[in-house]
Amino acid sequence: MREGAITILKKYLDNISKNPTEEKFRKIKKTNKAFTSKVASQKGTIDFLEAIGWIETDLDGEEYYIYAGDDSAINGAIQALSEENDVPRPTLFRNPKHLTPTEGLQRINLPTDFFKLTTDEIKAIAKDANLQSQHNQMLMTSAMRENAAMKEKRQYSYCLIRIRFPDSSFLEVKY
Repeated sequence: MREGAITILKKYLDNISKNPTEEKFRKIKKTNKAFTSKVASQKGTIDFLEAIGWIETDLDGEEYYIYAGDDSAINGAIQALSEENDVPRPTLFRNPKHLTPTEGLQRINLPTDFFKLTTDEIKAIAKDANLQSQHNQMLMTSAMRENAAMKEKRQYSYCLIRIRFPDSSFLEVKY
């Protein structure tokens, strides 16, 4: 999906750079099927368009994005889209700590947003509940049960590991 959005954005910008006087290349209809399904549906594309000079406007009762920016910004935007910008998953500095017994027994204060569920997580929970009710109604082999159990496992981005030593001190590592 992301690659399709990048391809379409490049085509819009290439058309402007090759035909700077053509007005038809300087506007995008917001209700255009390809634009709404492939470009606007991707996170950050509208912000990208606005950042390089596209503005949202109403023409003859229809909503459009019109390019009002500098033509010099087009080449920079095309280059930015051409670069491989896969954002790597954030990594934590493991920062191993040796904690005294009293430090190791203290509660860890987590930020409040740690416990907030995103809409995707809520949808996944609802989907899992629906699948669970379907699985409970059908007969399954052991292989099918194992497959279902593997799908139910959650993936976590980070974890905190504490190891307690015999002298009651702790080793703490964040992953």
